[in-house]
Amino acid sequence: MKTTVGKIFVCVLLLVTTLACASLFSACSESHYFITLHDGDEAFTTVLTDEEGYVTLPTPEKQGYVFENWYYDSNLTQTYSPTDKFTEASDLYCKFVGNEYIITLDVNGGNVPETTTVTVRSGEDYTHIPIPTREYYKFIGWEYDGQIVDAGQPFTFASDVVLTATWKPVERIITYDSNGGVLLDENGNEVIGNLVSQTFVYGESRTPYSARKDGLTFIGWVTEDGKEIFTDLWISDESVTAIATYA
Repeated sequence: MKTTVGKIFVCVLLLVTTLACASLFSACSESHYFITLHDGDEAFTTVLTDEEGYVTLPTPEKQGYVFENWYYDSNLTQTYSPTDKFTEASDLYCKFVGNEYIITLDVNGGNVPETTTVTVRSGEDYTHIPIPTREYYKFIGWEYDGQIVDAGQPFTFASDVVLTATWKPVERIITYDSNGGVLLDENGNEVIGNLVSQTFVYGESRTPYSARKDGLTFIGWVTEDGKEIFTDLWISDESVTAIATYA
């Protein structure tokens, strides 16, 4: 009989203990909430509120950026405040602001319409950097460490940088029309064909072709509207037809 009473007492005690633990767990579950922290689309950690629903949040770090604040939405429009109280599991999104850096522009013989220093933030692109000009040269792009910088790519450096303008000299393609005569190359040799092209690159020395026509003296080359071509080759169009003139 005593054994039976003892067993009943133990069972009752276990039941009371189980109910108490369940009640305690339920109370904890109801007053503590998981807050998931995101950087953009990536969730990187989870924190737990205290019993009153408040939470202590970490200050995240990101190279080249300064942490600004936490937000309730991924569009970063609803600001979180440390006095906010949570009543359910929630998500928070961090916002970073890029550090400011100075880009110094080495125009490499060219010119820019404004300043040669530009302020940029981490994550911004390069589209606001001015385009330089240089007489008789084409601008290829801004170069850093031997590579052309893509203007649409974000600034990822964690320091001030110098960008150098790269250039390509303009080219003029001259197509010769012997105008009934015979073309002669740079060495005075006859050239087969009537319409033959020659490419001139600014800054490089090259002798234009000449022409010969029986009974006449070669005078020079003119455009279709009668302008002399080689008076100033570099103010003409990139491609031009040179017509031989004789007297």
